[in-house]
Amino acid sequence: MTSDPLILLGRRAFAEAQAQLAGIPIVDSVGGEQVGWYDTAIDPETGSFAVVSEDDPSAQALIGETIRVEYSARVVYAYVLGARAVSTRVALARRAFLGLAAPSEGTIEAFVKVVAR
Repeated sequence: MTSDPLILLGRRAFAEAQAQLAGIPIVDSVGGEQVGWYDTAIDPETGSFAVVSEDDPSAQALIGETIRVEYSARVVYAYVLGARAVSTRVALARRAFLGLAAPSEGTIEAFVKVVAR
């Protein structure tokens, strides 16, 4: 059982978590990234979460951060849980990815920003 407030927030109903995270100031811009999605075979957490590639040390700097991912006119927020075996630098939980695009797209080119804690 975790007591980390950001993990507990990420586990809330998706719309509720997104509403609570919206409006938090942006502190850093990572830039354009290939963003994919993962399912529970990669990590059991669902909802407002992300993981980064275990093969990319620079992406691992995002672990423990809350990120804002922008694609087209859509925005989602996700807490970066850790590094996993994923094919993109950043991968969103399937539910979070659905807030941006259909999973059938596989990967998207999105803007990733770090928000204040």
